[in-house]
Amino acid sequence: MVSTPKAPKAPDPTQTAAAQTATNVDTAIANAGLSHTNQHTPDGSLEYKVSGYQTMTDQNGKTYKLPTYSAYQTYSPENQAIYDQTQQTQLGLSKLANDQTQKVSGILGTNVDLSAGNVDKYVNDHWRSGFDNQWDREQASLDQSLADKGIAMGSAAYDNAMRDFTTRKQAAVDQYLGDMYSNAQNSILTERNQPLNEISALMSGSQVNQPNYVNTPTTQLPTVDQAGLINENF
Repeated sequence: MVSTPKAPKAPDPTQTAAAQTATNVDTAIANAGLSHTNQHTPDGSLEYKVSGYQTMTDQNGKTYKLPTYSAYQTYSPENQAIYDQTQQTQLGLSKLANDQTQKVSGILGTNVDLSAGNVDKYVNDHWRSGFDNQWDREQASLDQSLADKGIAMGSAAYDNAMRDFTTRKQAAVDQYLGDMYSNAQNSILTERNQPLNEISALMSGSQVNQPNYVNTPTTQLPTVDQAGLINENF
């Protein structure tokens, strides 16, 4: 009579799960090391280094140490010099903008005076002298012309010439002031806004650049179906 050999004892599912988890952890660590490939280019380099460890505990209570990686980006010497100069420029612009802000801190709290009196004053202070000088030269030329013609001061012909001149000058003054009124308004607004525009320009050149991060390689750690291993024994 031939005896039937006994079937081998089923492996302990808990031990099987633990062994599979350990294998999975080792595989994941190896894959992570292979996927973190250093890169070197003429513009710079990217290197991955193990910066620490984190612990993982499986369903059986066993703990594993998993390495964590950090990415280190470095410029080439030439690009590093450009970056340093750019940072210094932006810092200088930022400081200059701050200084200017303190100097003109009261501007925003001051109303712009566009009253007729202030606009007329602006015209007189900035442009009227050139206009008056031109008419002074024309009057001197008229005086010389009348004298050359033998027309004496106080004569009727002289008075008529002066009256015509005065009428033309007044008409020119009225037109000039009307033409320059809007120019004066724009100039007053420009002078008031100029420091603010300069600060805005300085700030636009000193904006903080957002850091550029590389895509982090991912490594998946497969899970062990311990319940399935146990059920296989029933």
